[in-house]
Amino acid sequence: MTPSSRGKHRPHHSSSKKSAADTRPPSGDEVRQIFGIIAAVVIVLGVAAMIFFPQLRGNGNAGLADEDEATGDLIVLAAASLTQPLNEALEVFEDADSLTTVQLSCASSNFLRRQIERGAPADVFISASAEHIATLQDRGWVDPKDVRRLWTTELVVIAPASAAQESTGSLPATLNAASRIAIGDVGVPVGEYARQALESLALADNLTGRLVPMIDEVAVIQAVANASCDRGIAYRAGVSGAVQRGEVRVLAVFPPSSHDAITYLAAVLGDAQHPERARRFLDFLTVGAGKEFFLRAGYRPLEPTSAP
Repeated sequence: MTPSSRGKHRPHHSSSKKSAADTRPPSGDEVRQIFGIIAAVVIVLGVAAMIFFPQLRGNGNAGLADEDEATGDLIVLAAASLTQPLNEALEVFEDADSLTTVQLSCASSNFLRRQIERGAPADVFISASAEHIATLQDRGWVDPKDVRRLWTTELVVIAPASAAQESTGSLPATLNAASRIAIGDVGVPVGEYARQALESLALADNLTGRLVPMIDEVAVIQAVANASCDRGIAYRAGVSGAVQRGEVRVLAVFPPSSHDAITYLAAVLGDAQHPERARRFLDFLTVGAGKEFFLRAGYRPLEPTSAP
Protein backbone atom coordinates (compact mmCIF):
# COMPACT_ATOMS: atom_id res chain seq x y z
CA MET A 1 0.00 0.00 0.00
CA THR A 2 1.42 3.39 -1.02
CA PRO A 3 1.16 5.91 1.84
CA SER A 4 -1.07 8.86 1.00
CA SER A 5 0.46 12.35 1.22
CA ARG A 6 -1.59 14.72 3.26
CA GLY A 7 -1.35 18.59 3.12
CA LYS A 8 -0.93 20.67 6.25
CA HIS A 9 -3.41 23.50 6.83
CA ARG A 10 -2.48 26.77 8.55
CA PRO A 11 -4.89 27.75 11.38
CA HIS A 12 -7.13 30.75 10.66
CA HIS A 13 -7.20 33.47 13.36
CA SER A 14 -10.37 35.33 14.27
CA SER A 15 -10.41 39.14 13.97
CA SER A 16 -12.90 39.61 16.83
CA LYS A 17 -11.89 41.77 19.81
CA LYS A 18 -10.26 40.04 22.77
CA SER A 19 -9.42 41.14 26.27
CA ALA A 20 -5.91 42.27 27.04
CA ALA A 21 -5.21 38.98 28.74
CA ASP A 22 -6.22 37.14 25.56
CA THR A 23 -4.20 39.22 23.12
CA ARG A 24 -0.90 37.71 24.11
CA PRO A 25 0.40 35.68 21.14
CA PRO A 26 0.86 31.97 21.90
CA SER A 27 4.34 30.86 22.80
CA GLY A 28 6.38 28.57 20.54
CA ASP A 29 5.73 25.58 22.83
CA GLU A 30 1.99 26.20 22.68
CA VAL A 31 2.02 26.39 18.87
CA ARG A 32 3.94 23.12 18.61
CA GLN A 33 1.51 21.48 21.03
CA ILE A 34 -1.48 22.61 18.95
CA PHE A 35 0.05 21.30 15.71
CA GLY A 36 0.96 18.05 17.43
CA ILE A 37 -2.65 17.52 18.49
CA ILE A 38 -3.93 18.27 14.97
CA ALA A 39 -1.39 15.88 13.38
CA ALA A 40 -2.32 13.11 15.81
CA VAL A 41 -6.02 13.52 15.02
CA VAL A 42 -5.33 13.40 11.26
CA ILE A 43 -3.27 10.20 11.60
CA VAL A 44 -5.90 8.49 13.77
CA LEU A 45 -8.67 9.40 11.31
CA GLY A 46 -6.58 8.19 8.37
CA VAL A 47 -5.84 4.82 9.95
CA ALA A 48 -9.50 4.39 10.91
CA ALA A 49 -10.54 5.12 7.33
CA MET A 50 -8.16 2.46 5.98
CA ILE A 51 -9.48 -0.11 8.45
CA PHE A 52 -13.21 0.53 8.03
CA PHE A 53 -13.12 1.50 4.33
CA PRO A 54 -10.47 -0.76 2.70
CA GLN A 55 -11.62 0.27 -0.76
CA LEU A 56 -9.80 3.58 -0.15
CA ARG A 57 -6.42 1.87 -0.18
CA GLY A 58 -4.34 2.44 -3.29
CA ASN A 59 -2.24 -0.44 -4.68
CA GLY A 60 -1.27 0.79 -8.16
CA ASN A 61 -3.19 -2.11 -9.79
CA ALA A 62 -6.61 -0.67 -10.51
CA GLY A 63 -9.29 -3.07 -11.70
CA LEU A 64 -8.20 -6.16 -9.75
CA ALA A 65 -10.84 -7.96 -7.72
CA ASP A 66 -10.73 -7.74 -3.91
CA GLU A 67 -9.94 -11.45 -3.84
CA ASP A 68 -6.78 -10.82 -5.84
CA GLU A 69 -5.38 -8.62 -3.09
CA ALA A 70 -5.32 -11.56 -0.65
CA THR A 71 -1.91 -12.70 0.44
CA GLY A 72 -0.46 -16.11 -0.35
CA ASP A 73 0.97 -17.95 -3.35
CA LEU A 74 -1.00 -19.33 -6.26
CA ILE A 75 -0.63 -23.10 -5.80
CA VAL A 76 -0.46 -25.16 -9.01
CA LEU A 77 -0.40 -28.98 -9.03
CA ALA A 78 0.65 -30.32 -12.44
CA ALA A 79 1.51 -33.53 -14.28
CA ALA A 80 5.21 -34.37 -14.02
CA SER A 81 5.59 -34.44 -17.80
CA LEU A 82 4.95 -30.67 -17.88
CA THR A 83 7.74 -29.74 -15.46
CA GLN A 84 10.12 -28.13 -17.95
CA PRO A 85 7.72 -25.98 -20.03
CA LEU A 86 5.77 -24.95 -16.93
CA ASN A 87 8.89 -23.73 -15.15
CA GLU A 88 9.88 -21.74 -18.23
CA ALA A 89 6.40 -20.26 -18.57
CA LEU A 90 6.17 -19.35 -14.88
CA GLU A 91 9.17 -17.04 -15.08
CA VAL A 92 7.36 -14.97 -17.70
CA PHE A 93 4.03 -15.08 -15.86
CA GLU A 94 5.49 -13.87 -12.56
CA ASP A 95 7.38 -11.07 -14.30
CA ALA A 96 4.14 -9.91 -15.96
CA ASP A 97 1.92 -10.31 -12.87
CA SER A 98 3.71 -8.58 -10.01
CA LEU A 99 0.99 -9.57 -7.51
CA THR A 100 1.42 -13.30 -8.02
CA THR A 101 4.02 -15.82 -6.96
CA VAL A 102 3.34 -19.38 -8.13
CA GLN A 103 4.12 -22.43 -6.03
CA LEU A 104 4.44 -25.32 -8.49
CA SER A 105 4.34 -29.01 -7.52
CA CYS A 106 4.74 -31.65 -10.23
CA ALA A 107 4.00 -35.37 -9.84
CA SER A 108 1.89 -38.06 -11.47
CA SER A 109 -1.67 -36.92 -12.10
CA ASN A 110 -3.24 -39.77 -10.11
CA PHE A 111 -1.10 -38.95 -7.06
CA LEU A 112 -2.01 -35.26 -7.25
CA ARG A 113 -5.71 -36.03 -7.60
CA ARG A 114 -5.60 -38.12 -4.42
CA GLN A 115 -3.81 -35.30 -2.61
CA ILE A 116 -6.56 -32.88 -3.62
CA GLU A 117 -9.22 -35.28 -2.37
CA ARG A 118 -7.37 -35.49 0.95
CA GLY A 119 -7.54 -31.72 1.33
CA ALA A 120 -4.18 -30.54 0.00
CA PRO A 121 -4.43 -26.78 -0.67
CA ALA A 122 -4.35 -25.92 -4.38
CA ASP A 123 -5.77 -23.42 -6.83
CA VAL A 124 -5.06 -25.15 -10.17
CA PHE A 125 -4.76 -28.80 -11.18
CA ILE A 126 -3.26 -29.76 -14.56
CA SER A 127 -3.71 -33.44 -15.43
CA ALA A 128 -2.27 -35.61 -18.21
CA SER A 129 -5.54 -37.54 -18.30
CA ALA A 130 -9.14 -36.40 -18.61
CA GLU A 131 -10.09 -39.18 -16.21
CA HIS A 132 -8.69 -37.45 -13.13
CA ILE A 133 -10.39 -34.13 -13.90
CA ALA A 134 -13.66 -35.99 -14.51
CA THR A 135 -13.31 -37.80 -11.17
CA LEU A 136 -12.82 -34.53 -9.29
CA GLN A 137 -15.74 -33.02 -11.18
CA ASP A 138 -18.02 -35.93 -10.28
CA ARG A 139 -17.03 -35.65 -6.61
CA GLY A 140 -17.70 -31.92 -6.44
CA TRP A 141 -14.13 -30.63 -6.35
CA VAL A 142 -14.32 -28.95 -9.76
CA ASP A 143 -16.99 -26.85 -11.51
CA PRO A 144 -17.32 -27.91 -15.18
CA LYS A 145 -17.22 -24.22 -16.15
CA ASP A 146 -13.69 -24.00 -14.76
CA VAL A 147 -12.20 -26.83 -16.84
CA ARG A 148 -9.84 -25.97 -19.71
CA ARG A 149 -8.70 -28.19 -22.56
CA LEU A 150 -4.97 -27.77 -23.06
CA TRP A 151 -2.74 -30.03 -25.14
CA THR A 152 -2.11 -33.43 -26.68
CA THR A 153 0.98 -35.29 -27.88
CA GLU A 154 2.11 -38.73 -29.08
CA LEU A 155 3.27 -41.87 -27.30
CA VAL A 156 6.78 -43.00 -28.25
CA VAL A 157 9.47 -45.58 -27.51
CA ILE A 158 12.79 -44.12 -26.34
CA ALA A 159 16.29 -45.52 -25.88
CA PRO A 160 19.48 -44.15 -24.28
CA ALA A 161 21.29 -41.74 -26.59
CA SER A 162 24.51 -43.57 -25.72
CA ALA A 163 23.17 -46.91 -27.01
CA ALA A 164 24.61 -48.27 -30.22
CA GLN A 165 22.91 -46.84 -33.28
CA GLU A 166 20.54 -49.33 -34.81
CA SER A 167 17.85 -49.54 -37.40
CA THR A 168 14.60 -48.92 -35.56
CA GLY A 169 12.61 -51.41 -37.65
CA SER A 170 9.00 -52.03 -36.65
CA LEU A 171 7.61 -50.97 -33.30
CA PRO A 172 7.11 -54.59 -32.13
CA ALA A 173 10.69 -55.46 -33.09
CA THR A 174 12.00 -52.38 -31.26
CA LEU A 175 10.24 -53.41 -28.04
CA ASN A 176 10.91 -57.13 -28.32
CA ALA A 177 14.65 -56.41 -28.56
CA ALA A 178 14.60 -54.80 -25.10
CA SER A 179 15.43 -56.49 -21.82
CA ARG A 180 14.07 -53.75 -19.49
CA ILE A 181 11.33 -51.31 -20.51
CA ALA A 182 10.58 -48.33 -18.25
CA ILE A 183 6.85 -47.66 -18.07
CA GLY A 184 4.58 -45.56 -15.87
CA ASP A 185 3.14 -47.41 -12.88
CA VAL A 186 -0.49 -48.53 -12.72
CA GLY A 187 -2.72 -45.45 -12.52
CA VAL A 188 -0.04 -43.09 -13.86
CA PRO A 189 -1.42 -41.66 -17.14
CA VAL A 190 1.69 -42.31 -19.24
CA GLY A 191 1.66 -45.91 -18.00
CA GLU A 192 -2.04 -46.35 -18.65
CA TYR A 193 -1.71 -45.10 -22.23
CA ALA A 194 1.26 -47.44 -22.69
CA ARG A 195 -0.61 -50.49 -21.38
CA GLN A 196 -3.54 -49.73 -23.66
CA ALA A 197 -1.18 -49.54 -26.63
CA LEU A 198 0.63 -52.76 -25.76
CA GLU A 199 -2.68 -54.59 -25.37
CA SER A 200 -4.00 -53.16 -28.62
CA LEU A 201 -0.90 -54.27 -30.52
CA ALA A 202 -0.89 -57.74 -28.87
CA LEU A 203 2.50 -57.08 -27.26
CA ALA A 204 1.51 -57.06 -23.59
CA ASP A 205 1.80 -60.80 -22.87
CA ASN A 206 5.25 -61.09 -24.41
CA LEU A 207 6.64 -58.02 -22.60
CA THR A 208 5.05 -58.32 -19.15
CA GLY A 209 8.17 -59.67 -17.44
CA ARG A 210 10.32 -56.89 -18.90
CA LEU A 211 8.20 -53.89 -17.86
CA VAL A 212 9.74 -51.79 -15.05
CA PRO A 213 7.12 -49.55 -13.34
CA MET A 214 8.07 -45.92 -12.61
CA ILE A 215 6.33 -43.28 -10.49
CA ASP A 216 5.92 -40.80 -13.36
CA GLU A 217 7.21 -39.86 -16.80
CA VAL A 218 10.22 -37.99 -15.42
CA ALA A 219 11.36 -41.24 -13.77
CA VAL A 220 10.81 -43.13 -17.05
CA ILE A 221 13.07 -40.71 -18.92
CA GLN A 222 15.73 -40.77 -16.21
CA ALA A 223 15.81 -44.58 -16.17
CA VAL A 224 16.44 -44.62 -19.92
CA ALA A 225 18.89 -41.71 -19.88
CA ASN A 226 21.10 -43.45 -17.29
CA ALA A 227 20.73 -46.77 -19.17
CA SER A 228 19.22 -48.65 -16.24
CA CYS A 229 16.50 -49.49 -18.78
CA ASP A 230 17.22 -49.96 -22.47
CA ARG A 231 13.76 -48.83 -23.57
CA GLY A 232 11.04 -46.59 -22.21
CA ILE A 233 7.53 -45.52 -23.20
CA ALA A 234 6.87 -41.81 -22.84
CA TYR A 235 5.27 -38.76 -24.43
CA ARG A 236 7.00 -37.29 -27.47
CA ALA A 237 6.63 -33.75 -26.13
CA GLY A 238 7.66 -34.87 -22.65
CA VAL A 239 11.01 -36.21 -23.88
CA SER A 240 11.84 -33.23 -26.12
CA GLY A 241 14.13 -31.65 -23.53
CA ALA A 242 16.03 -34.90 -22.94
CA VAL A 243 16.39 -35.39 -26.69
CA GLN A 244 17.80 -31.87 -27.08
CA ARG A 245 20.26 -32.49 -24.25
CA GLY A 246 21.44 -35.68 -25.94
CA GLU A 247 20.22 -37.99 -23.16
CA VAL A 248 17.70 -40.13 -25.07
CA ARG A 249 16.45 -40.66 -28.61
CA VAL A 250 13.09 -41.62 -30.04
CA LEU A 251 12.99 -45.03 -31.77
CA ALA A 252 9.31 -45.47 -32.65
CA VAL A 253 5.86 -43.89 -32.37
CA PHE A 254 2.72 -45.75 -31.27
CA PRO A 255 -0.27 -45.45 -33.61
CA PRO A 256 -2.76 -42.96 -32.08
CA SER A 257 -5.49 -45.56 -32.59
CA SER A 258 -3.74 -47.96 -30.20
CA HIS A 259 -4.61 -45.93 -27.07
CA ASP A 260 -6.96 -43.27 -25.76
CA ALA A 261 -6.20 -39.76 -26.95
CA ILE A 262 -3.56 -38.16 -24.72
CA THR A 263 -5.47 -35.30 -23.17
CA TYR A 264 -4.09 -32.58 -20.90
CA LEU A 265 -6.81 -30.74 -19.02
CA ALA A 266 -6.64 -28.06 -16.35
CA ALA A 267 -9.14 -26.92 -13.74
CA VAL A 268 -9.55 -24.18 -11.17
CA LEU A 269 -10.44 -26.06 -7.99
CA GLY A 270 -13.67 -25.32 -6.20
CA ASP A 271 -11.94 -24.35 -2.94
CA ALA A 272 -9.19 -22.30 -4.62
CA GLN A 273 -8.02 -19.42 -2.44
CA HIS A 274 -7.27 -17.28 -5.51
CA PRO A 275 -9.79 -18.25 -8.22
CA GLU A 276 -9.41 -15.07 -10.28
CA ARG A 277 -5.64 -15.32 -10.32
CA ALA A 278 -5.99 -19.01 -11.21
CA ARG A 279 -8.17 -18.14 -14.21
CA ARG A 280 -5.69 -15.50 -15.34
CA PHE A 281 -2.94 -18.09 -15.10
CA LEU A 282 -4.85 -20.55 -17.29
CA ASP A 283 -5.58 -17.76 -19.78
CA PHE A 284 -1.85 -17.12 -19.90
CA LEU A 285 -1.17 -20.80 -20.69
CA THR A 286 -3.88 -21.20 -23.31
CA VAL A 287 -4.12 -17.90 -25.18
CA GLY A 288 -1.29 -15.83 -23.70
CA ALA A 289 2.48 -15.84 -23.95
CA GLY A 290 2.78 -19.06 -21.93
CA LYS A 291 1.34 -21.11 -24.78
CA GLU A 292 4.57 -20.75 -26.78
CA PHE A 293 6.62 -22.77 -24.29
CA PHE A 294 4.37 -25.80 -24.80
CA LEU A 295 4.21 -25.48 -28.57
CA ARG A 296 8.01 -25.30 -28.61
CA ALA A 297 8.20 -28.56 -26.63
CA GLY A 298 5.96 -30.28 -29.17
CA TYR A 299 2.54 -30.17 -27.48
CA ARG A 300 -0.42 -29.52 -29.76
CA PRO A 301 -3.53 -27.59 -28.64
CA LEU A 302 -6.68 -29.62 -28.12
CA GLU A 303 -9.80 -28.62 -29.96
CA PRO A 304 -12.00 -26.41 -27.72
CA THR A 305 -14.82 -28.91 -27.41
CA SER A 306 -16.73 -29.49 -24.19
CA ALA A 307 -14.68 -30.90 -21.33
CA PRO A 308 -15.80 -34.07 -19.55
